[in-house]
Amino acid sequence: LQEAANHHDMKQFYKGLKCVLCPRVSGVGPVCSGDGTTLITDRKEILTHWARHFSGVLNWSSAISAIEQVPIITDLDTLPIDVEIENAIKKMSNGKAPGPDKIPAEIFKHGGPMLTSKLGKFIRQCWCQGALPQDFKDANIVHLYKRKGDRTDCNNHREISLLSVARKVFARVILDRLINSLAESILPESQCGFCSGR
Repeated sequence: LQEAANHHDMKQFYKGLKCVLCPRVSGVGPVCSGDGTTLITDRKEILTHWARHFSGVLNWSSAISAIEQVPIITDLDTLPIDVEIENAIKKMSNGKAPGPDKIPAEIFKHGGPMLTSKLGKFIRQCWCQGALPQDFKDANIVHLYKRKGDRTDCNNHREISLLSVARKVFARVILDRLINSLAESILPESQCGFCSGR
């Protein structure tokens, strides 16, 4: 801690401080049953209980019955090029937990043009087919204790979905296109100071 403070490395300082003050509890801890009457301690039953809890929390029916079809904006419908893929990769955050494929963003960032090209080819293939592979739809769900209330109560935990970085790159390409399109078509010239790159 002292060395990090001496070098003004606040990220490492707070990381060390957090380890000292808030040690992580690893493993699967016991949880209360849905009615709160019994404590579940068997590992398999705990995992089943978490799966039921997440299913109830995360699987809601859509509030939208139908989406109105609008004309296709041709600029948004062109195949993504490698420069867009490369820019999306650069925007990925380092040090984040990877998704189900266990590939962190740093692999894509340091993979060079060959990896960018391969990912671009794959994304263009998905684009042409109009469908995503199941791996892009899957996520690892982890729970984090909110640090308030009973730790054994599932409702006192926050659910986090860990997604594939390749999927995030694909989504980032789409987001960047939408932002650029909206900035050009909606924002008046007087507001261009609020747009990046202007």
